[in-house]
Amino acid sequence: MYSYDYSRCFTVWVFTPILPIMQAEAGLGVAEGGWVTSAHYLGYLVGVIVSYTLVTTKQKEQFLMFGLLSSILSTVLMAVTTSFLYWSIIRFFAGLSGAAGVIIGAGLTMQWLQHKSNRPPQLGFYFSGIGFGIILSGLASIFFSQNQLRWNEHWLGFGALSLLLFFPAWFLRPVINEKLITKRNSVKCEAKTENLLIDFICILSMYFFAGLGFVVSATFTLALAVE
Repeated sequence: MYSYDYSRCFTVWVFTPILPIMQAEAGLGVAEGGWVTSAHYLGYLVGVIVSYTLVTTKQKEQFLMFGLLSSILSTVLMAVTTSFLYWSIIRFFAGLSGAAGVIIGAGLTMQWLQHKSNRPPQLGFYFSGIGFGIILSGLASIFFSQNQLRWNEHWLGFGALSLLLFFPAWFLRPVINEKLITKRNSVKCEAKTENLLIDFICILSMYFFAGLGFVVSATFTLALAVE
């Protein structure tokens, strides 16, 4: 839960309250804000694909460490430039780090729960980190605004907070014995390939539209309210 809260809080949710401030103080246009956000989610997509290629626990933990550290660095670097291109590149790596926290963190947690309990993994507790991330980023943004911090100082403040949260996110991660991990075996399926393809397209379409609605509501609602 900490890794999800930490990585997503400081890669997605902090951008939402800072976006209108950057538009007012840093000259970030509406279209540019959309492209910067697109770069972030492109990084997330790449991170998901990278996560799928990782096999061993060591590889997964290394990618998780990369994601946590990249979350800190990408948050701080947003404050040191006003270049639209650099912002887009930074947000791409922020999305990459978010995928490391979500996908790898969830996978390690599920494996750990399976080894510690005979019951099915209750990942709802893990994904509740998203709620804590939203609350934390919102409260921190209110505090920064009340103290009249500028847009770049917001990013630096979130960077300092993310550095503090790095330690519980890493040291409280699920530790898994590599020997206990069962290798994935290929499973024969009697279903027709055509049916599997149709099911895949339906699921992909569902997540596409869900993701589209998520991006709009999670990123631009506050900016639209300000307008």
